[in-house]
Amino acid sequence: SARRAVCVSTMTLEIGIDIGDVDGVVLADPPHDTSSFIQRIGRAGRRTGEIRMFALYDDNREIFEDLVAAARHNLLDEKVYREDPSVVVQQIFSILYANPSGVPLADLMAIFEGFCPHQSQVGRIIDHLRENDHIIQKVDRLYASEGVMNLGERGKVHSNIADSIGVLVIDSTRNREIGEIVLPAKIVREMRPFVLAGRVWSIEKAIRQRLYVRQIHASAAPADFHQSTSLGAYFDYLPEDMQRR
Repeated sequence: SARRAVCVSTMTLEIGIDIGDVDGVVLADPPHDTSSFIQRIGRAGRRTGEIRMFALYDDNREIFEDLVAAARHNLLDEKVYREDPSVVVQQIFSILYANPSGVPLADLMAIFEGFCPHQSQVGRIIDHLRENDHIIQKVDRLYASEGVMNLGERGKVHSNIADSIGVLVIDSTRNREIGEIVLPAKIVREMRPFVLAGRVWSIEKAIRQRLYVRQIHASAAPADFHQSTSLGAYFDYLPEDMQRR
């Protein structure tokens, strides 16, 4: 009922808010790409047709200016599709878990006919899983290992979506909070660099739901730093050369 109100939101506005009532958007940090920037400022001015956006900046003014310029010229970030055959691993585990009496190798191969660019890739994945004792072959039938069956009991083999966790990110140099982010659990577990607020951060330590980080220059960051990840949960189960593609 108030004439004026302030809504503080991390990431995006959630259910229960009429975005038609939003007159202006204040960004405390720059989003990591143009699409996210447009999504967030686009919440404002739905009824007037004019977007009012305010940016709070310290040393990242140029990032905001670049985002505004890109949005005005409709220069969206190009997202390159990357084939991820780890879904083959997930499907193999799911099928074998659902068939504890085993599945003929020929039948399993037939399921993935036309799935990969080359059928030989499926055979290589199966060989790799067998060599690493994730699946077991007896005569011409394949079975899930005890480890895979345990994953199935926990409901982990029915999806290839990687686990993620929400964390509070703290700049250990300045001892101040940078923000909150949802990261793949693997990024946190392996202490990999990631992107937040337009910068690349290296994890120094993780304590419960808090990450203590320091800023590193993007040019000095490992090639595998992430804003987010599109890799499947079973990507690490692929042969190494297939992971590098």
